[in-house]
Amino acid sequence: MFWKSKNWLLTFSIVDNLIEGLTHFKRKFILVTLLIMSTVVIFNFESAVLLYATSLFLLIYLLITYFIAFTKPFKKSILFESFSNLSIKLTKSSFTKRLIEINEELRGKELNTFNQTQEILYANNLQLAVIAHRGMYFIANKLSMYKKSRIYLYHISINIIFLFLFSAFIFSLINFALYKISSSNFAYSGTFGWFDFLYYSSFAMFSGGSENLSPVSILSKVIKMIMLVSAGIIILTIILNVSFLVKGEKYKEDIDELAETLKKNSEYFQNFISEEYNLSIFQAIEILHKLKSGFITLIFMLSQDIPGIENLRSEDESKKDNNK
Repeated sequence: MFWKSKNWLLTFSIVDNLIEGLTHFKRKFILVTLLIMSTVVIFNFESAVLLYATSLFLLIYLLITYFIAFTKPFKKSILFESFSNLSIKLTKSSFTKRLIEINEELRGKELNTFNQTQEILYANNLQLAVIAHRGMYFIANKLSMYKKSRIYLYHISINIIFLFLFSAFIFSLINFALYKISSSNFAYSGTFGWFDFLYYSSFAMFSGGSENLSPVSILSKVIKMIMLVSAGIIILTIILNVSFLVKGEKYKEDIDELAETLKKNSEYFQNFISEEYNLSIFQAIEILHKLKSGFITLIFMLSQDIPGIENLRSEDESKKDNNK
């Protein structure tokens, strides 16, 4: 099962990437659109002015990408910040309170006097409060394991691989544009197309490039020098990311801060259940189990650290097996 494995560790990293991708979506959509348009221009137009302008734009685009990648280790994880803000909003929201408080028509009544409709209404409100409490507490506990794991290195690897491939792609377009402007910018043998420049750019960032293609003009040599500098930036970015994530305290402090926020907000819901329903967490889960709450399986999963929960869960699974 998912919660019995370490798959959720990888999930933290995947979700982090997804949230990061969705952040500033409008801005990123515009940039991607401009990149596509630039690619179309380089492949389909012959105007030297247009090709020069597009190449300059791509170079600036790449520099911005490097800046973002280079400064990323200094910033708080978007995943952690999003979780923290979400938990705070859920805790302070009046809408949340309306969802989890006892319905007015049920106040002052004993549970054993409820009819079926009232039981469902009572269980729906109570289970949301329990899920909010247990969910935040569950994530807070798992974060400490995430901090000790090395799963975030996958996150680094994905970003670095993307940075290299993206760089090679951008430089292939720029070099191809220079070739279209004037084939004398390069010394080559045979007929060359864009893929040959992609091959050349991929290797030229770290070595001499392709043996069948080499820069000749000052401009193409300058681009080759920029490619070598770019390789250095990528390597420095790798070192910086690994240093901050593996050895740096800031990353760990961010996790601890989020875990503390989640636990604090989790306690709010625990106190709410105690004051509003006059129940402990175990008693609340026990009642939800008796009322056959629709989310009882999820609640059991989030509450394995509570003594006695495993017995309730085993009882629930036994009933399901007997009903088959």
